Amino acid sequence: MDDERIYNYKFEYLPHLIRTKDLELLSSDEVRDELVIALKRNEIFLSRTRDNEPGMCTFFLKTGACKYGPTCKRAHIVPLVSETILVDQMFRDQYSRIKNVAKGFDDSLIEIDEEEVQKKYDEFYEDVLPEFEKYGKISQFKCCNNLVPHLRGNLYIQYVDVVSAIRAYIEMDNRFYAGYQIRIHFSLIKDWKQAICAYNGQACPKYSECNFLHVFRNPNGAYSLPFEGRSREKRTDGPRHHHQGGGQSGEHSR
Repeated sequence: MDDERIYNYKFEYLPHLIRTKDLELLSSDEVRDELVIALKRNEIFLSRTRDNEPGMCTFFLKTGACKYGPTCKRAHIVPLVSETILVDQMFRDQYSRIKNVAKGFDDSLIEIDEEEVQKKYDEFYEDVLPEFEKYGKISQFKCCNNLVPHLRGNLYIQYVDVVSAIRAYIEMDNRFYAGYQIRIHFSLIKDWKQAICAYNGQACPKYSECNFLHVFRNPNGAYSLPFEGRSREKRTDGPRHHHQGGGQSGEHSR
């Protein structure tokens, strides 16, 4: 099947699985066949992003989230399934609660005790990780500590295989955690260098409004990547994106 046919393929069994959340369907040949096609289509989406295809929101493709949400003038490509799931604002602290209630307030009015927030995140990590490990082997576990409300507290979990990610989605979506209902989406994120800000762990000049991921340190450095916590000047892999308003030069004028 060529790329154009894969891109335009009309799925039948996978949408039914996602809609009904019937785990028994995962073992059917029809679902397994469509999983292969769905993953190939994800690669096509990503390749078109690398080619800077006009009309696509590259922020959404790189981070799974966009400041403008459904009002964005560019297309948000949401995969039918993926190895990576995004849990909206699963980690909540005092800052995220105030920010969501009073959007647009002056950030300088709030003092954030970073050590206290990190301690609370460590407790969250130890509590949540075992729950998601029940569904399969995890290759990445990242939680945002950005200040912008569409990213803060977002939890990204990348599984080694897509079946594990689907199991996690089916079992965890719409459950409650810490008094809030869990909302899970599949995300195309696989290239964490593109998703995580080059200044992560450093003094990002756009931190209060940065739209790339700034992630918490996991206890004992779990799931850390070699480039995390290194400034742009120390990177040896060349520039990934311009930080003029975030993303690629002129993108969205963020």
